[in-house]
Amino acid sequence: MLKRFLLAAVVAAMFVPAQSFAVDHKGQWALGYWDPSAPIGVRKQFSEKAAFDLGIGFATAKISDDPTTATANDRKTNLQFHVEAGIPLTLVKTERADFFFRPGILWRAVPYYLDNGTSIEKKTASQIDVTGTLGAEWHVTDNLSLSVGHGLRLTSYKPVSTNDLVFAEPKSETNISALDALDVTRIGFHWYFN
Repeated sequence: MLKRFLLAAVVAAMFVPAQSFAVDHKGQWALGYWDPSAPIGVRKQFSEKAAFDLGIGFATAKISDDPTTATANDRKTNLQFHVEAGIPLTLVKTERADFFFRPGILWRAVPYYLDNGTSIEKKTASQIDVTGTLGAEWHVTDNLSLSVGHGLRLTSYKPVSTNDLVFAEPKSETNISALDALDVTRIGFHWYFN
């Protein structure tokens, strides 16, 4: 459904005439998101060239047999929380589009189970992504903008997934990877309020 909405927004935007002045959202608030794992987001535009983004999100994972109880078929749902923050800094501003650099951080809480030999306890692993993204924001209208970008991601994590049962405390790992470019299904957007 989100894909259809974004496609419809892009098609509709092609028919909106461009105005002859640069869009300035200084002092405005916006709703939207940058990272799809934290889609409930807000933006505060502090100046013509700097803003602050904050997003939250969650994912649920059902477990059919809770390893912390002896009851068979004890079903539980665990939540995985995500919090994302970033500071888009405009490097080049044109009438309807901005080229920006966006440092950001994404924190995930991943619930898992540890069997230490005498008992099974529920634990939570933190995954932290530090990102540096170059991107473009297109101001489709005075209120709606669409964003795409690519860059680098430094990730610190414990190699567990939601509801994993492990028999030794996992050790933290760190890696650097390319940040996937936002594609048609991952276009960020913001709606600015006047």
